[in-house]
Amino acid sequence: MRQFIIASAALLLFTSTANAEGFKVEFKDINTQWGTKTKLFVTSLFDSATIYKVDVNRGNCQLAWPEMPKVSTNINKYSQSDELLKNLSNPDYKKKQVKSNPNGVVWHAYEPVDLQYGQSTGYVTTTKCRIHEIVISSSEGDYRYTAE
Repeated sequence: MRQFIIASAALLLFTSTANAEGFKVEFKDINTQWGTKTKLFVTSLFDSATIYKVDVNRGNCQLAWPEMPKVSTNINKYSQSDELLKNLSNPDYKKKQVKSNPNGVVWHAYEPVDLQYGQSTGYVTTTKCRIHEIVISSSEGDYRYTAE
C-alpha cells in the first residue's frame, strides 16, 4: 500500500510539472456585450517564445477576437461602393462575404504573438466553453495543459 501511495504521489507531481512546463495558463468566464465567453490567459515561462496557435478542447472551442462593424454615413445619396462601380462590367463579380453573426460582429483569428519571460497574452472564445484541454503550439514546441 505504501508503494502505491508513493507511486501515485510521484505520478501526480510529474503530471502537474508537465502541464505547466513552459507556459502558465489561466482561464475564467467573462460577461461581454456578445454574451458570456471564456477568457484564456497565457504567460510565458521561457526567456523568449512565439505562440503560433492555441487549441482549446481539441479545436471544439474556437478562439477569436471580435470586431464591431464601423458605422459610416453616406454623404452623397447617389454614391455606390467603389468596389461595385469598378466591377459593373465584370460578369463574374461577386461581393466578398465576411463571416459575421446576426448582430454584425466579425470574429478574427488570433495572429502569432511574441512573449518574453513573464509576459502574458489573452484569448477569448467565441462561445462559453468548459475547458478540459489546451494545447499551445509555440516556437519552443507544443505544450498540453489539462484542466482539473
